[in-house]
Amino acid sequence: MNYRLKFLVLLTSGLLSIPSLANPITLRVSSGANSHTVSGNGSTPISFAGPVGPFVANVTVGNTQPFLTAPDLLNLLSIDAKTKNCFGSCSLLVALTATNFTQPVSFFKSTLLGTATSLRAAPLFSFSTYLSPTNTPFGQNILLGSCSGRFFVVNCMSTKAAFSGGLYSLTIALSIDAAPNSSINVDSDISAVPEPASMALLGFGLLSGALMLKQRAMHK
Repeated sequence: MNYRLKFLVLLTSGLLSIPSLANPITLRVSSGANSHTVSGNGSTPISFAGPVGPFVANVTVGNTQPFLTAPDLLNLLSIDAKTKNCFGSCSLLVALTATNFTQPVSFFKSTLLGTATSLRAAPLFSFSTYLSPTNTPFGQNILLGSCSGRFFVVNCMSTKAAFSGGLYSLTIALSIDAAPNSSINVDSDISAVPEPASMALLGFGLLSGALMLKQRAMHK
């Protein structure tokens, strides 16, 4: 086996040690009795665009393929929503779930970022992320992170210690209460840091490959 082939074998073994398969995802957008559900396999983005009760919403979801040191396990790429035909306070609920996760992680990080405009009071956000060790869609067994309050600019992040393993699901739940003539633009994700052992194996593969290439160059 030549040096180049050995390098590719070691590199591949390191990459395969980090689970990166996509996970089935379901997006639910609702307001009162109006509800819309979109599902996907997690390998390509899914979205919803249209009226939801007194809101006009455009929601885009990223894939669920974590990679190396910056895995977005569950990613609400963007939520753009505006109130119309809204009297008093109107509520929008956005929930995203994915199942069949197996990768162990050092810790989970939950993030919500965004801005809002309103002619009246700032919109009220309530944001939570969950892990279900029973792999239940929209399961809320373990709270990973949360924040709530009235914001024109929202920036909240929380972390949760490692989940050792097994089959599990992840869920992002966001509720927004907004006055008439409000506009909201936010994004959210759950990301995770892989276990040190997985990163060590990848690093070993890369280092071994580099040493082989160097040795080969010296013998030319």
